[in-house]
Formats: sequence, C-alpha cells, structure tokens
Amino acid sequence: MLTEPAFNALLKTLEEPPPHAMFVLATTEAHKVPLTIISRCQRFDFRRISLERIVEKLGELCVAEDIEVESAALALIARAASGSLRDAENLLEQAFVSYGSPVTEENLRDLLELGGDELALELVGHVMRKDLKEGLTLINRVANEGSDLRQLHRGVVDYLRGALLLKTNAGGSLGFGEEALSELKTVADAAAMDHLIHSLKTFAKVDLKRDGSLALPLELALVESGSEHRPEPHPARDVADRRQSAQPRSPSPQPRPAAVASEASRPQRPVAAPARTPAPQPAAATAGPDSGAEAQWRELSRALRHVGKKFKLGALMNASREHEIAEGVVSVRFSHRSHVERMEQELEDPETRMAVAEASARVLEGAYELRPSLASTAGNGPERSAARRSPMVRAAQAMGARIVDEKEDTDDEPQDASPGAAAAAAHDEGPGGA
Repeated sequence: MLTEPAFNALLKTLEEPPPHAMFVLATTEAHKVPLTIISRCQRFDFRRISLERIVEKLGELCVAEDIEVESAALALIARAASGSLRDAENLLEQAFVSYGSPVTEENLRDLLELGGDELALELVGHVMRKDLKEGLTLINRVANEGSDLRQLHRGVVDYLRGALLLKTNAGGSLGFGEEALSELKTVADAAAMDHLIHSLKTFAKVDLKRDGSLALPLELALVESGSEHRPEPHPARDVADRRQSAQPRSPSPQPRPAAVASEASRPQRPVAAPARTPAPQPAAATAGPDSGAEAQWRELSRALRHVGKKFKLGALMNASREHEIAEGVVSVRFSHRSHVERMEQELEDPETRMAVAEASARVLEGAYELRPSLASTAGNGPERSAARRSPMVRAAQAMGARIVDEKEDTDDEPQDASPGAAAAAAHDEGPGGA
C-alpha cells in the first residue's frame, strides 16, 4: 500500500538500519515493490503447503498431544484447510474439543458438514455417463431434504478436478479415501477427456452464492455437460465469419483493380497521371484465379482481415506485390518497406500470432508462419528512379499512396518539377491518399 514517495523515504532507513531493528515487508503484489527496495531485501516466497506435509505435521501434533486420530480424518482436515497449516491445526483442535479422542472421519464430516461427499461422487458418475435422469433426480432429492446445494457443488467440482488429475496421471495426493479414490479412478478411466474438461468448466461456472437452496443452476449445468461440446468461438474470427457469410460471393471472383478511385473522382494534382494497367506480377503471384494456391491465399487474407490492433493483416496482404505458400511459410513480399515494418509490428503481438496460427490451420490445414519481406525489385532499394526520388511523390507515399506504374518523359510531354522525373500513378489507400 506504500506509494513511491513513501518507498523512497523508507529507502535510507533500509540502507542503514539500526542495529536493534529488523524490517519484515509482506505483500501479495511483489511486482509493485520498487527494484531499489527489492535489491536491499532477502526475498522469501510463501506458497500453499502440500496435503502430504499437512498430514505429516498434524500427525506429529497428535503424537505430542496424545490424541488418537484416524488417518482418513487427517486427510480430510488437510483437504478442508486448502494448504493452510494454521487452519488445519484449528480444525484439529475443534474436532478434539467437540468429540474427544479418538477423532474419526465420521466426526470430521459432521463437524465440517461434509455429509454430501458420497452424493457428490455419485453425481459425478451420472455426469460422466451422461445419465441426465438419475442426475436430476439426485439434485432434486438433495434440495428437497433441505441440504445446502453449495456443499454438493463444491464436492462435484472437487471430484471432477480429481478425475482430471487421475486421467492425466498427474499424481500427487488428492486427499480422498481409498474407496472414493478407487471409484473415482474407475469413472475417470471410462470418461472421454473432452467430456471431462467440458463438464469441469461447466460446473466451475455455477454460482450459488446468493441462494444455496436453488437447484436450477446445478440442473442446467448437468444438462449442459451432457450436451454436445462445441469449441468456444474466437471473438475476432466469429465477427469475421459473420460478416463474410453476410456478403454475397461471386462464383468467379475478378482480379482486384490496381486503382480503387476512378480518374474522374480522383483529385487533380500536377504529379498524378491517368491510371495505367498494373504491370504483370512475378511468377510467384501470377497463378490463375481458379488455382488452389490463389484460392487459399484469398481465403487466408479474408480470415485475417480483422486481425491486427493497428494495421489489419488482411489489408496488408492484399497490398503485397508477391506472395507464395510453401513449406510451412506464407511469404508476403511488398514493394515498400513501410508495409513490411507494419506487418512485423503486428506479428510481434502474441495474440496476433495465435490468430494467424488458427487461421492458417483452418484454411491451409497446417501450421504456417506469416513472413513479410521486401520484394527484390521494390522501389525502396538503392536503385530508385527519378520519380521515386521526387519529393512530391514521396510526400504522396507518406499519406498512404503507392506507385503502380511509371512513364518516362518525352520532349512532347510537359516536364515535371523534378528534371527527368517520371509521372507516377498513385493508388488511393485511404482518405489521405493522393
């Protein structure tokens, strides 16, 4: 809770502490502590204690205090303490004071109100077998008896988590009795991993904090866990798919024109010349419109048109000069270095890379890397023509325009402001384009 000025005021004292004093700084947000403070302290990270260590320590206390206790009762206390030895010792003391020696598992269940553990394990069996009738009957029976359904819910989530750990052979002590552990292992072995994960997520989302006697949330969770599981949609991909499905598709898509705006609607400027037909593309990008590679390229660019925080990858791909899909790499070559830098900037984001991986797996049926580069004949190289060196052309490029064709001046044509410069046709890429 200390502010930065308060930490700075404390720094001098920590550098030269009094010989009789020792400072202990405790926090759950160590990342907020300045490095100047951390570098002058010894750091100790406290974590939850394992079930085995809690059971061992409780056993030592029982021997020292001459208390008879069942091993199953100690395991039950360790589970209820959730990694806190202080809570475990308090529960042991309460059980001894309430029931005396010996402390049995039955007494502990009565003290902790864990009588519904058997019912929770039974409900887990119905969930894994997708037996909706028996599961709904059990939930309503517990509700009609006036029992707290929150305890049943906690037990179900606990047993489902245990089944997941048993299914994956994660090992470790789960704190269950031998009989319950054996039954749970049988249920886990017979269950499918997808169904187990789906059921655990479904029951973990149930909220019974407001009313512990309302059976509807558990009933809905049971029905939903038994339904067919579908993967959760990716937000960006879901929006893109909806927009794509809403747009009519042409049976034979036409090649994209080089210039979007017509000559009549384009503002007249001294540098601009009538738009020419784009130059033929290199071999890597001249595949026919109906070829499989081109269809995959178009589908991939559509899938990525909403991916990117500042610059959309789909728009950058459509502005490329060459492209190639081969050996797990989608090579995108641009005429201008700015496009390469924009795509590299977006691909630095982990979420963007994940979206690219998902789109390539869906469209190209494999893991592909999107790799931008500068085309070998790009105008940003050392051998630039006079038109590309023209300050007016470079100013137009800075506003989003790009050169699509060049024409050398002749004696019969008017000269540009730069001697020997070529007339450039600029492609309007936005409101600020030339």
